[in-house]
Amino acid sequence: MTDGLTNTGKEIVSGEEGKDLLVGQAASALEVTAPAGGETKTISLEKGQTATLSFDATAATPVIEGNDFVLTFDSNGDGSADSRIVFQNLVENAQGADAPVLVIGGIELSSSLLIGQAQALAEGETLETAAGAGAGPQGGGGSVYNDDFGDILDGLNAQNGLDGTLAELAAAALVNDDLDPAEGTFSFTFATTDVVSFIKGGVEGSFVGGFEDWQANQHLGDAKATDDPSTPDVDESTSPMQIVFTFTPADNEVVDSVDVTALPEGVTLYVGGFEAGNIVFSNVPGNEVGTLPINILGSDLDEVYLKGAEHSDVDLPVTVIANISDPDSGETASLTFSATAIIDAAADKPVLNTSAGSGEAVVLNEGFDNVLNWDVFDAGGVSRQNGDVSLTPDNSTASAAAIFLGVTVADLNAAAENNTGSSENFSNSDATAIQQSVFVTEGQKLTLDFNFISTEGGFGGVFNDTAFLVINGEIIPLAQAASGSVDGIYEYTFTSSGEATIGIAIFNEGDTFADPRLIVESLKITQDAEHLVKVNEEELIKIPVEVTFPDFADDSETHLLKLDGVPNDWILNLEESFGHLLPSGSTLTDFVSIVSSDVGADGFTTYVLNIGELVDALGGTLNASVVFDPLDWSTQRLDNGASNEHGPAEVTVTAIASENITDQDLTDLNDDAETSLIVTVDVPEDAPIVRNTAIALDETDGLQTNAEKRVENGNHTARVDAG
Repeated sequence: MTDGLTNTGKEIVSGEEGKDLLVGQAASALEVTAPAGGETKTISLEKGQTATLSFDATAATPVIEGNDFVLTFDSNGDGSADSRIVFQNLVENAQGADAPVLVIGGIELSSSLLIGQAQALAEGETLETAAGAGAGPQGGGGSVYNDDFGDILDGLNAQNGLDGTLAELAAAALVNDDLDPAEGTFSFTFATTDVVSFIKGGVEGSFVGGFEDWQANQHLGDAKATDDPSTPDVDESTSPMQIVFTFTPADNEVVDSVDVTALPEGVTLYVGGFEAGNIVFSNVPGNEVGTLPINILGSDLDEVYLKGAEHSDVDLPVTVIANISDPDSGETASLTFSATAIIDAAADKPVLNTSAGSGEAVVLNEGFDNVLNWDVFDAGGVSRQNGDVSLTPDNSTASAAAIFLGVTVADLNAAAENNTGSSENFSNSDATAIQQSVFVTEGQKLTLDFNFISTEGGFGGVFNDTAFLVINGEIIPLAQAASGSVDGIYEYTFTSSGEATIGIAIFNEGDTFADPRLIVESLKITQDAEHLVKVNEEELIKIPVEVTFPDFADDSETHLLKLDGVPNDWILNLEESFGHLLPSGSTLTDFVSIVSSDVGADGFTTYVLNIGELVDALGGTLNASVVFDPLDWSTQRLDNGASNEHGPAEVTVTAIASENITDQDLTDLNDDAETSLIVTVDVPEDAPIVRNTAIALDETDGLQTNAEKRVENGNHTARVDAG
C-alpha cells in the first residue's frame, strides 16, 4: 500500500480523501524537468515532499546507485545516456513514514513503492514479470503528461521497444501495490449510555454526545443508587462519555493504534476506564498530564473516554489518526478523521443553607386573660381566678351542653366509657363548656394544661364525672372521677389545615350536686419549625440565607433567589438586604434586581430576585439576610388589625440555577436546578402586662379615703393599687 497514494481513475483512496493523505506536506512542492544533453541535475527530497516530474516518463531509465535514485536520458538518440537526474539519498529517505512522493504522468506515487520495485528488478525480476502484459493503472490528470501507462506498456511490448523505462517501473510498482493494499473506512462518534436517574424528573436513556461534568442529573444533586445494605452506595449521577471508534476494513485490515492529535483546552482523556488512574492526557490548568499526540493501542479502543472542562458545556472538536495494516501484505496506512462532541448543558444544583435554627412558633397562646373571647355555655359555671379559667357544672342540662359542643349525649356516653363494665350516662346531669374556632395548619400541636378535681369520693364514688376536649366533633376524655383528681397535660396534633372548633367541657354523671371542677391553666397551639426566625412586633424581619452556585465564573447560568409565601403586608428592603455586600462605589441595581413580585389574592407575595452579578462579585457564595418590614403584621393579626388566620409565616426560599443555552443540547430536562428550604417567621402580638392590680369601687359619696381618687362622675370612685 502507498502512504498517501491517490489514483482517481481507479479510485484507490486511503482516508477521507486522497488529497488529505499525503503526509509531511509542510515541505514545498517541486517541479522537475528533463535535463539538457550532457546536464546532470541533483535533487534532494525531504520527508513528505512532493516532486512533479514534468517530462515523458518513457524517456527516462531508472538506476539505483547506492542511496541515490538516478534517471538517465539519451537526448540525442544514439543509444547511450548523456544526461542524468540524481535524487540524492532517496533510497534511504523512502524508508518508513512520510516517504517523498513523485508525480509521474499525473499519478502520485510514493517513492517507497518505486524504490522497492526497482530493488526487486535489480535482483533479477523483469518488468514483464512484475507488471504483466498490458498492466498498469489508468492515467490521471494534474501533469502535462497524461499518457496511460497501460497503453504505453502495450505499445512497447508490441514494438519490442525499450525495456526498463521509468514509465514501466511506475506501472509495475502500481500493479504490485494493488495486489493487497491496507484500506478501509475509519470514523468515531461520542456516546453516553445507560443514563439512570433515581430521582423523579431526571434524565434517562442513551445519548450521542456527553454531559457537562459527566453528570446528566447534576441538577438533582448526587443520587445514591443502592438500597441493599450489603452493597456500597454508588454515585449513579456520573455518566462518562465514551469515544466510540468504527473501522470497516476493505478485507481483513486491522487498527493497530490511533493517535489523538487534537483536543480543545481543559479536557481529560481516559483509557481503560474512567477513574483517576486511567488518565492518559489532561490539559486542565494545574493538572496537566501527557502531551499530544496520544497513542492508544487498538486493543484498548473499547474503553476510551473524554471529559470536558469543569462546569463547561462547550462542544469538543477531536481529531484522530488511525494506523491500520493488512496482515497479508504487511501494508500500512494512516486514516484521519475529525468529529465534534455535543456537550449538554446541565445546571449545577445550588447549595442552600440558613443559620436560622429549629424552634417552636406559637400560633395561639391562650392564658385566659379574658375568657369572654370564648363562646361560653352556662356563664354561671365559668369563672376566672389566678390567671386560670375554672369550669364547674351549674345546673344547666347536659343535653344542651352537648348541642353547644356539636355532639350528642350518646356520643359523650360512648366516649366516656372506661371499660368498668357499666355504661356512662350524662342524660340526667348538668354541664358547663366553653368553645372557640381558630385556623390551624396540618402538623400544628395543641397543648392543654389542666387540673381536674373530683368530688365524688365524698359521696361513695358512684358516678364517673368527666372532663372533655372536643375538636371538630372528635370527643376526647381528659379526666374522669373514677381515676381521681388529675393534674395533667394533653397534646393533640392537627392532621389537616383549616378552621378548627375547640371545646372544653365538664359533665356531671347521674347527679347534680357532687360537682367536679376543671381548671384550665393554659391552652397553646404551636408548630415545630426546622428553621425559625422570631422577632418582636414591628421589628425588621431578617431571613438569613447562604447560597453557593458552583458554576458562576463564566456566565453560563442565570442565578435567582425566589421567596414564596411572603405575607402581602411585608415590604422587601433590598438595600438593607444586600447593600453592605456591594463593591465600593457601586450601585445596588447593577448587582441585584427584582425579576418579579407576584402579589397573590391568597394574602401572599412571591418575589424572584436576580442575584447573579452579586454572586459573581462574591466568588460564587452569597451570605446575607433578606430583610422585610412587616409593618404591624404579627402571627396573630394582620397589619389592618384583622385576625391572621395563617399564623406564623412560612417563607419558602429557593435558589435557582438556569442554563443559558448557546449551542446544541441533548435534553432540556436538566437545564434548571433548584434547592429550597422553609423558614418560619413568628412575630408574637404585643400584649399589655398588668402586675398585682386591685380595683375597688365605692359608690357611697362621702366615704372615700384619701387613698381614693374621685372620678368625674361624682357618684363613683376608683382606686388602683399597683404592685
